[in-house]
Amino acid sequence: MDEDEQYVDNRDQVLARFRQQLGKPLSERFFDEDFLLDVFDYAGDIQDDYLRMEAMMCLARFYPDSELFQERRGIFYSQYSDEARSAFLSDNAETDCMIIEILRVKDAMPEGDDAARALDGLIGRYDHLSDEEIIQFVGLAASLGQLQWLKDNMPMLREKCDNANVLPYEVAVAADTCHDNDFAIQLLEELTEAEPFNSYFWMALARQYFEANEGEKALSAVDYSLAINPEAPLSLLVKARILYAMERPLADVVPLLNKAASLAPDNLDIARYTASVYSAEGMPEKSRAVMIAAIANGAPQIEVIPDLLAYGADNADELFDRYYKLNEDNTQVMWASWAQQLSMQGFNDLANKALACYERHSGERIPSLFAVEDEFLAGNFREAISCLDQYIKGVQGNEVDFPSVLAVHLISMVKTGEVTKAAALCDFIEKNIDVTQYRSVANRLEFIGVMAIVTNFKRRLSEKPLPSDWDDWDPLAYWS
Repeated sequence: MDEDEQYVDNRDQVLARFRQQLGKPLSERFFDEDFLLDVFDYAGDIQDDYLRMEAMMCLARFYPDSELFQERRGIFYSQYSDEARSAFLSDNAETDCMIIEILRVKDAMPEGDDAARALDGLIGRYDHLSDEEIIQFVGLAASLGQLQWLKDNMPMLREKCDNANVLPYEVAVAADTCHDNDFAIQLLEELTEAEPFNSYFWMALARQYFEANEGEKALSAVDYSLAINPEAPLSLLVKARILYAMERPLADVVPLLNKAASLAPDNLDIARYTASVYSAEGMPEKSRAVMIAAIANGAPQIEVIPDLLAYGADNADELFDRYYKLNEDNTQVMWASWAQQLSMQGFNDLANKALACYERHSGERIPSLFAVEDEFLAGNFREAISCLDQYIKGVQGNEVDFPSVLAVHLISMVKTGEVTKAAALCDFIEKNIDVTQYRSVANRLEFIGVMAIVTNFKRRLSEKPLPSDWDDWDPLAYWS
């Protein structure tokens, strides 16, 4: 059994013992402080908030003055919400320890040089860092955009750590988050040299090679991982991803995914990737079967329902209703965003069903861009303009925020005889909007398309004699 297997085995045993104890009367329960701290940390690994909260309540009962308990409370509230973290820090203003100071810096969120100075000041006050302190400190640095600070200060940080491998691993995770594959690979290669029989480190290295488009190196690393532990589900998943990206036969990929699923039936990442492979291969019915099996194996319905809908489940109305009842955050913004995503993926029918579900349960109607698109594509240009006005008012935005809306508005005005207004809109676009205003590649491409339509319109407007009929003008080739 390698170190990763030992960790997982120990974690599962600790959590199982704790669950068993929770079934006893309160008067019969007693836990060692270290045991409860382990429960909290292990439960955090698997995102089990129920066990984390039960562990905190036991700590509050048996060890209310424990500094380590205070730290775990701070971590929990920080992960719950920014507001909860701020309230906790305000109520514990006199508490002074590394974890709490980390949370204070995170609450302040300094930027640039101020962030680097905050990290300098914080780390300078402590000569020794526990594993949890290293984990939280590296996470803080990454959240402040200070990966370079971590790189520059690795020698100093190493001197403060008991466990030599925790720091490079956590910084490798931070480098991965910041898309610095080269540095992540450097650190993970160091870890595989330090612990050559650690299956997890080899798997993590394989992932980084894969992200860096080093297919053969990725395959070699994951084969090392599986040689150490042939039944490591994540390693099987990573190998399947590598082989599929290398266009190996599906017969080489699916058995790996099936084995991974049999070893970790509750792992939603494995189920989702398997479903995506089947979908890409034109087998949506198998994708749906995989996600239904995920629910049967304990995956939360609220997380799986969107996948089932995306793969064409035939009971969409029922699934949307079930999702609404399970979800605690049914805001207009959330449902409008989901509907918009479905529409952009070509699922206009599902998008309409999503909005209908929200209206059915909340009694409120959500304005939507794809309603604009439906009217526009149907040639109902006045209705498209009306829907567009409702949408802009509903989201309290501006059509400049949505490049494709500019094109729809321009064409619709021309098609309804508002040529003078269309010309004014073109002038506004040329004088006031630049492609650099948009951050995403998709929006920039949309705006380039808008400018092509503006040029087309102005060229036709310059014709002599001036066109009297614009019915045949179809720059998007939808109606001709």
